[in-house]
Amino acid sequence: MTIGEGALIKNTTRESREMRVKQAFAIGSVESLPPTPRDIELMQKYIDGELELQEILEIQIKECKESAAIANEKLEKRAV
Repeated sequence: MTIGEGALIKNTTRESREMRVKQAFAIGSVESLPPTPRDIELMQKYIDGELELQEILEIQIKECKESAAIANEKLEKRAV
């Protein structure tokens, strides 16, 4: 998955990035859980112009895979 050009830091202002994040969190909260502290931390880096959305997506995928691997290891140990 890639993020559109219109959301790149170079193509947005801090204010527009902040509005995007608020809207995304609001939409996500309607049918899902509220954002985690980690979500908020990463999105603040986008607002501040430190990380692109694509980088955040890649970080979240990596962290999810790591969490799943740890959970699988624990399950395998229990099965033994």
